[in-house]
Order: sequence, then structure tokens, then C-alpha cells
Amino acid sequence: MSSLNSPGTERRLQGSRYTRDTIKNFLEFSTDFSCVCTDGVIKFINNAGLQILEAPDDGKIVGKGFAEFLGSEFSEIADDSSDLLLLIIEEKEALRARLIGLDGREISVEISVQWAREFGTNSVIVMAHDISKQINLTQELHRGEERFRRLVDNAMDMICSCKKGIVSFINQSGVELMRANSREQILGTSVSDLFHDDYREIFEELIDDLIQDDERFPAKLALCDGSYIDVHIAVSQVDKFDQENYMLEVRDISEHRRAVMALHDINLDLEQRVKDRTHELSQEIKIRKQAEKKLRQMATHDNLTGLPNRSLLMDRIENAIAGAERNKGRAALMFIDLDGFKAVNDTLGHEAGDILLKDVAKCLLSSVRKTDTVARIGGDEFIILLSSVPDEEMALAVAKEVLKALAKPFEINGDIANIGGSIGMSFYPNHGEFADQLLKEADNAMYDVKKRGKNSIAIAP
Repeated sequence: MSSLNSPGTERRLQGSRYTRDTIKNFLEFSTDFSCVCTDGVIKFINNAGLQILEAPDDGKIVGKGFAEFLGSEFSEIADDSSDLLLLIIEEKEALRARLIGLDGREISVEISVQWAREFGTNSVIVMAHDISKQINLTQELHRGEERFRRLVDNAMDMICSCKKGIVSFINQSGVELMRANSREQILGTSVSDLFHDDYREIFEELIDDLIQDDERFPAKLALCDGSYIDVHIAVSQVDKFDQENYMLEVRDISEHRRAVMALHDINLDLEQRVKDRTHELSQEIKIRKQAEKKLRQMATHDNLTGLPNRSLLMDRIENAIAGAERNKGRAALMFIDLDGFKAVNDTLGHEAGDILLKDVAKCLLSSVRKTDTVARIGGDEFIILLSSVPDEEMALAVAKEVLKALAKPFEINGDIANIGGSIGMSFYPNHGEFADQLLKEADNAMYDVKKRGKNSIAIAP
């Protein structure tokens, strides 16, 4: 607390610089709550203060302790306003509090206090700035952020936001991709720890360059179980006024390891950008562009079976939808999950499982027309797109032929593998007007088959 020997007391005893009336006139010009207190008791309040407290005049304000008009958090010191005001002066920082009007309305304010020697010893000027709109805006921003988080959580790629190099948010797809038990296992982690040691310097020193590139680049994601997968990453700045706040979009491209390895070597050369940003930098960019062009050429097909992958499949579905819309026709989608594939892997080994997947791909191709598409989207999941069908009966007949073909024994290196298939079907336009809708509906129908006992066909409701 201030004492009579403090510098503040000495200044107050030096004499008035202005008259009391001059100070009151100054305060009346202020649009903020302003009052003069002596020993914590209000002696004068301006018109803005009366309006904020909903007081018709100063009769119900003057003579009361300033703390009486503060929120309940200050109720214990309501009888000693002087100590509170002296504390604010000593702290030299504005105090956030709530002013309570005569009608009970609460207003969020920032309170500042300064000595008012013109009104005598222990007299101060109290000013309270209304920050209610600021607080409401902050709350609205938080609500908007929550809506954004829910939207991002449904994305298929891993998305995480980082502040000062630390992960502050990760969506559910990211948790699953990282093979983490929960979000908390990732939150608070340094972003450089999410990747192989070869990429540590890039994320610790060159993150600004990656943001400016505005392009995807390859890296190795370090999973929670100690393994690594190949990914494509895009880095974008969340707030243009805050470069330390950025977002990562991470896409699994582990099926294209051979192409990614070429880009991996190029990324090691990116360290030279720190040492030499002239001729060597332009050469690195040129090489990286060539490698990225090669990756785009190889990124449309599954490395194991040679079938179209998810990316090319989605393009084919969109084209089929456009054609069906022009011709007022239909398109059909089959989501196929192999029954008994895990048992083959467990008993005959993963090499036999790979051979079986190749044989299944040939089997499916022989069951459809050349104009149709057979794709592998991961594991033992296959998609058949019938680009043009006259009716559901024709598509169902094809599905039955596929089911019959999968039920035949497959010979693998002298061993016999018996599998089957669970098929979910969706149709355009019955079950959606977009590719992802049709794929989701067919996926759900396939899971219905799994629940009912497998080795059957179900059409989306």
C-alpha cells in the first residue's frame, strides 16, 4: 500500500496543477465512466458514469464506496474501497471487473486509477472503460472456432493446427492416422516430433518457406507405434498477422513409396536453401517440380494391383455422374470388402495375401465391361463403378456374378484360398448427387452385410 512517505504522496503534497472544477470539466468530456474518490468514497461522477450505472442523478451514487458498485467477486472488500483503489495504482495495470448498475445490469470494464491531488490527500480519479463488446466478440470468435473444429474433424485427411511449433489441435482422422490412443497423446507435441529426424530442421527453421510455397511436399510421418509412413503435407498460415499460427494438412501416400523416395532425396537437399539461396535454390526447385510431376503421373494407380486408386476413382465417379445427368440415365457403385482375407494373411503369409489381391483384381476386371471401373482403395476393399446402367436389376445381376466369382477357390503357390465378398451398392441419382455421397452410402450398405453374416449383397436404403 502507498504511505505518506511514498513518491505518490510527495507528488500529492506538491500542490494542485488544476482546479477541481477544471478536472470535473475534463471528466465530463470523457465517454468512459469517470469518478473522483476520497478514501474510497465517491465524491463526484460524470454523466457517462451515471448512464452506465442507470442513475437519474448523482444522489444515489455520491457518498458510497466505489467497491459497492463492483461485481460479487469484490463483495468481501465492499467496505474498504480505498485499499482496492490503492492496489490498482501500485499494480500499474488496468483491472478487469464488472460494474453493477442500479437496475442490476452488469457491464464488463477495465478500471484504471490515478492520483487526484487537486481534491486533497487520498483522492483518486477512477476511470472504467466498457469492454462488453470486446468480450462478446471474443466469445463469438470462440463459438466460430468450435464450429470450424467440428467441420475439420470430419475431414478425411489429418489436419492439425500449431502455435509456436506446438500442436494445439488435431482432428479425429489425424488421431487414427497417427495410431494414437487419444487426441491428448498428440496435443502439446512439438510439430517436428511428428516427423522423421531428417525433416526436423525443415520444421524448426524453414517453416516460413513452406508456408510461402503454397504447395504440397513429401515427408515421413512418425506414428505413435514407432513406425513411419509416407505422406504429402501442405502448410498454410491461419492468421496473416501471426506467422507462428499455422495449419498442417497431411495426406497418407504410403502406397506410392517408390515415387516418394525420389522426392525424399530432393527434400534432403532443401537444407541447402539456408546456405545458398541463389543458383542452388533455383536448381532445387526445378528438380522438385520434375519429381512432383512424376509423382502426379504415378499417383493415380495402386502400386500392388495396378487398379485405379481412390483419387482416380473419384474423378471417374464424377464423370459418370455428369454423363448420367446429360443422358438422364443411372450409374451404380459397388463397395466390396473381401471375407476371409485376414485368415489367408495369417495362415499363408502376407506375400500370399498380396498375390491373392492381384488375383482378385483380375477376377473383378473379368466380371465387368471395359467401360466400367474397378478400383482398390486400400487393404482388401475394392470398388466397381458401372458408369451406365438401365436399371437396378442389371447392376444387381453384375453384383451377383462378382459374388459368385469371388466364392471360387483361388490357388496360391500350390495352396488353396477360400474367400468371399460383402457387397454394398448405391445408385445415382437415388442415393446422392456427388461422388463422396455415393461412396459413403455404398460403404454403409456393405457394413450392413457384414453385420448380417457376410458373403451377400445389400442396396443402400
